[in-house]
Amino acid sequence: MMKRFECSRLNWRGSLAGVLLTLLVFASGCGGAPPTGNVSGTIQWKKQPLERGMIEFLAESDGRSYAAEIANGAFQIELPVGKMKSVRIYGYKKIGERPRYIGDPNSPMEEITKQILPKEWNEESQITLEVVKGEQTFNYGE
Repeated sequence: MMKRFECSRLNWRGSLAGVLLTLLVFASGCGGAPPTGNVSGTIQWKKQPLERGMIEFLAESDGRSYAAEIANGAFQIELPVGKMKSVRIYGYKKIGERPRYIGDPNSPMEEITKQILPKEWNEESQITLEVVKGEQTFNYGE
């Protein structure tokens, strides 16, 4: 009888040690989110603020893409710290409207837009950015 009690007592201590070790492993892996930087700036086209568009950042570390809307030449985005191997900028101009649901007389109208910036600003972009922790400004344009 005594041996069974001692054996159970040892198993209980071993189980407790296993639980504590597991908790320690999980807790040590929770280092928080990676550092980020807040990037804001202005985009100009033909010496005027870009009325509307999108700016896209492609991270070198993991290949993820991050995008922000450009409105009246301004944008703001939170990005992971590190190199953005490509920054792509798209500008849009309204060229018309069409019904969202063709054949429906009550359909809401949607804009038809055209991308107006040169390929060197987007598909063929050589623009890069090193994101630092905290606040930083990125302005671009001609």
